[in-house]
Amino acid sequence: MKEGDVVAATHGRAHWILDDISPLRQLAAAGVTIRADGGGPSAEDGVRLFTPRPTIRFRETVTRATFGGLFMPNPPSGVVLRYYLPRVPEGEVRLSIHEAGDGETEGEEIRTFSSQGVAPEPGPDLIDPADLVEPGLPAGAGANAFEWDMRYPEPVDWVPKTLYRHRDPYGPLAPPGRYEARLTVDGETVSVPFELVPDPRVATPQAEFDEQFGFLMAIREKIGENHRAVARIHNLRRRIVEAIETAQGTEGAVDIARAGAELDARLWEIEDQLRQFRPSREHRAKQELINWPVRLDDKFAKLLEHTEASDAAPTSRDRMLFDDLSERQEEQIEALGFVEEGEATRFFDAVESGGP
Repeated sequence: MKEGDVVAATHGRAHWILDDISPLRQLAAAGVTIRADGGGPSAEDGVRLFTPRPTIRFRETVTRATFGGLFMPNPPSGVVLRYYLPRVPEGEVRLSIHEAGDGETEGEEIRTFSSQGVAPEPGPDLIDPADLVEPGLPAGAGANAFEWDMRYPEPVDWVPKTLYRHRDPYGPLAPPGRYEARLTVDGETVSVPFELVPDPRVATPQAEFDEQFGFLMAIREKIGENHRAVARIHNLRRRIVEAIETAQGTEGAVDIARAGAELDARLWEIEDQLRQFRPSREHRAKQELINWPVRLDDKFAKLLEHTEASDAAPTSRDRMLFDDLSERQEEQIEALGFVEEGEATRFFDAVESGGP
């Protein structure tokens, strides 16, 4: 026995590992009757959500061990939540992850997963992952397991086909601490606490983990602000196109088209600073970074990736870069506001009156 795993080996060349028998121990401690056929608890015992053992806060970059060209996959790197459903549920099954409450107030919800969740279609509408019920939760009769990757939701996403150097922005990794899982099945909710513990190889104090997490969440918000600004630009651009199309065949059509093109060019100047919008189909090709340098969107995303690369508080240089990028972003968002209140308002008012 080793930390809840059962390891059995022969004197030859074989060994077996049964991962995490904590559900069996919890059933035994609760005096739950196991069915004679070995299929699990009796149906009368109802839904069971098992308390996960403490999960080490490893990153996804943990490599697999190899020997002689043969390898086996590592255990899951996230929090494995195991639950038992006595029968196939009649409706939706939801699993939500929460921060731990303080005894007086409930902890904030982090993410929610569903057996019936449907991912939104890519399009022009902003998607706030914090409000998204994500698909993929198993809901079969009997034993089920689901892995939470220990990440908070990614930034507000518009799927703008922006050029990023490595990967699209992702949500910050949750800091070590106490959390809660809630499973809802056919109107019945059960909950269990669980804990994320630091990598045992590091000695980072909790205060630094918390400082790092706060900084990562601030970066995530800045990426979201970038996406929201781009969405405002594209909304204006759609209205410009509609105005030009509506004016076709009228006396002021030429003037409206010219004024619309001038306004559109001004919007492109702002968007060009917020994000790189000229990618090809192989949009991460390094050659394109020479022709079309990355913009604020990617710079914030890269800062998030860099800051999270170690278990440590952000450095003074990290904060200097964040402040610089934030100032440059604010300049562009302020410029967008001036365009909306000035040039764009005058253009649409003129269109309604019959011409600029």
